[in-house]
Amino acid sequence: MALDHVVDSMISFNLLVLYLQACDCNSEGSLDSQCDLYTGICECKPGVGGDKCESCLPQFYNFTSDGCVECDCDITGSVDNICHNVTGQCNCKVSGNYGH
Repeated sequence: MALDHVVDSMISFNLLVLYLQACDCNSEGSLDSQCDLYTGICECKPGVGGDKCESCLPQFYNFTSDGCVECDCDITGSVDNICHNVTGQCNCKVSGNYGH
């Protein structure tokens, strides 16, 4: 019986190691290196998305180790509140114009 307990413990340990290796959470965008045991999805910093926390969510930009910044598009002059994911530039209602 004692040997069965050791074997079960070794199997559990090996599964834990595989689980931690499989997460592969983005170190810049995730809160930590662990992911959900069942889904494999990492917990992301504010404004960050993706299963591994690898990019800004829509309506956010400027991916850094602090997360992403929310777009600040002027609703009266912008098509929507979706900005460029790197620069933060908004799409203006007047064709060809860009701004914040």
